[in-house]
Amino acid sequence: MSSENPKLAGYEKFGDIDPFEDHAGPFYRRILPSGEILCAFEAQTQHCNNAGSVHGGMLMTFADYALFALTSTGLHSPMVTISFNAEFTAPAFAGELVEARGDIVRQTKSLIFIRGQVFVREEPEEKLVLNFSGIIKKAREKA
Repeated sequence: MSSENPKLAGYEKFGDIDPFEDHAGPFYRRILPSGEILCAFEAQTQHCNNAGSVHGGMLMTFADYALFALTSTGLHSPMVTISFNAEFTAPAFAGELVEARGDIVRQTKSLIFIRGQVFVREEPEEKLVLNFSGIIKKAREKA
């Protein structure tokens, strides 16, 4: 399902219904012709703290979503986050399109190691908001 928001043109919802992510976001994903995956959400006032910037917990929730969206091409088993690290570098604000990109650093039979960045485009550059890394584990199917 595509977003009706012009800032999110080309982005679509990713994955199954996730009540928490759908409530916190919504979050979107886009696969560029180069194969690079971008994730995004439009920051709104409900995503902000009392200082007026996007809450750190919101940025970490979005980065956790990105861990999965960035690894999703070709993976069809359930996965869970087993490790997550984040470093805040600058604030984001309501009205900004917050995006994420990243890379798979290593993949084993059951683990995927990812690193990425959350950023806001500020022409002519990007403002780095958050560095993140994490490990996700391919989980067993429920019996």
